[in-house]
Amino acid sequence: MLRCRNFLQLALVFASLGVADLWAAGSLGVDSTSYLFAPDIKRETQFKSVQARWDGASAGSIFEVKGRFEGIAMAPKPSFDFVDVPELYVGTSPKLSRLQIGVGRRLETWSALDDSWRLGLWQPRFRWDYLDPPASALVGGNVIIQDGFVRFVALASPVYIPERGVPVTVRDGRITPSLPWGSAPSTEVMLFQTATQVRYNVVMPNLEKVILNPVYSAKLRLGKETGPWISGSYGYKPINQILWGYEAYLDLNAPEPEANVTLHPRVAYHQLLAAETGYSSRAFDFSLSMLQEKPDRDLTPGTWTTQELTETLSVSPTLAFRFGGWAPDPATISLSFLREWGGSISGGQAPDKGPMASGMDSVFEGRYPYQNAWKLGAKTALPGSLGRRLSWDFNLTYDVGHSGTIVSHLLSFRAYRGLELRAGADFLSSFRADGGTDFISQYRTNDRIHMGITYVF
Repeated sequence: MLRCRNFLQLALVFASLGVADLWAAGSLGVDSTSYLFAPDIKRETQFKSVQARWDGASAGSIFEVKGRFEGIAMAPKPSFDFVDVPELYVGTSPKLSRLQIGVGRRLETWSALDDSWRLGLWQPRFRWDYLDPPASALVGGNVIIQDGFVRFVALASPVYIPERGVPVTVRDGRITPSLPWGSAPSTEVMLFQTATQVRYNVVMPNLEKVILNPVYSAKLRLGKETGPWISGSYGYKPINQILWGYEAYLDLNAPEPEANVTLHPRVAYHQLLAAETGYSSRAFDFSLSMLQEKPDRDLTPGTWTTQELTETLSVSPTLAFRFGGWAPDPATISLSFLREWGGSISGGQAPDKGPMASGMDSVFEGRYPYQNAWKLGAKTALPGSLGRRLSWDFNLTYDVGHSGTIVSHLLSFRAYRGLELRAGADFLSSFRADGGTDFISQYRTNDRIHMGITYVF
């Protein structure tokens, strides 16, 4: 942690040589989360964490640097930590030329639809919390051209960093997630009308086979900060989520018959195409976004049963109003709709293929959390003398296609000079009689309340 922070500080000092705009901020907080599902010996319900964050940026006369560091130490049993650097970029300054060249991780809005709905198609997510997964930038060399109302961005890299999720343990043939987010495969199946234990083994590929996969992405945007705009993006890159294949056999030589399953991680490519247009003003923003994903099928042995993907088209209009213009903390309200086409099971998902596949469904978790969904968001300071200190965030997601809702509330109180108190709750509800395998149905028991205190410096 300290080494990463010291590196960022040195980089900012280096970039600020000459005339510079230097900005940095950090925070340190303590949070407590309680899940409301019934406790059992397999799942923790109480999680306490210490969270640290540091952001910095500097644009000197020659160089520009951006950096963000996040660290989380959690304390269930057993304890575990997360460390993430979603952005760390060094490049030439826009003060030097309209053409900027840099290297590292630089967050970019390749697709507003992908970012708004947290799909993780273009930029990988850090999914330690499935309801609010932050994005991490792609790694590579960047070229940026900014000339008036024209902005062009291109990225190329020989390195691919997949999405990070909930840590899991593989022990005694069982796979167990460390957090309530993340699904564990079944430990028992019915074979010949008899309950049979299932033991799992994960075959990890060489690290080089995972990360040494090239990434290419480009974006062109026409329009100023206010007024009409239009943009298009194209990417050819590995899918951020690791795909899976498996082999299974029945071991009759064990003391009791058991099924042995060997899991094989897979890296597959896809093409992404985004087209967007909109209008921005002091009072409101409107956008219409389209995102198409076309997966490339990787080569797998015929003995594997494999997770399969299909081409998917997503469209999302969004309308947002600001009350307070460009004030630092204006009240906002937004409404967005997501419509997806593709996949006979869910968005982008096709029936599994292979010796153990039924040909009608998939045993793997879907990559698209929603099918056809509405999202309503609001953020405002509350009325009265505490209005400048007390704010309320509200988000409602209704998945029409899967008949489920997510309702989130967050109250924030600025107590004193950078000290902030927070309290919130998230509730998931599914109205499907058959249970369902979609995102909301799968995690509908994960209602939770949380509170915390953060010091910003």
